[in-house]
Amino acid sequence: MEVFALIVFWSSVLGLAHTYMFYPLLMRTLAASKQANMIRYDPDDPDLPDVCILMSVYNEERVIGEKLHSLFALNYPPGKVHLYIGSDCSNDGTAALIRAFIGEHPDFPIRFYDFPHRRGKPPVINELAQSA
Repeated sequence: MEVFALIVFWSSVLGLAHTYMFYPLLMRTLAASKQANMIRYDPDDPDLPDVCILMSVYNEERVIGEKLHSLFALNYPPGKVHLYIGSDCSNDGTAALIRAFIGEHPDFPIRFYDFPHRRGKPPVINELAQSA
């Protein structure tokens, strides 16, 4: 019985050491020779597919500007990216910030839906997907 307890104890210690020490060291070693991702498409290619981005937001006033600017800075042809945003009855300044961004960037195709009742993320995403 004592031998069994020692085996379980040291197996647990080895499992923890693997999780927090050995595996991260292995990943760092393997990633050291990895090259940075490269663009694998030609941005001028007319056959690139359209991309629809669906966002369900609720009280995102603090971060929505940064999210929209990062999407605006994508390295993808602007006419091929379509953004659908659904505000799930936000009660802060999220809707106003989105409308201001749309006014500043009229060439960026954004469709904004300001839903009057709180419904949750899945119904908002489903309705945005139907619109897309």
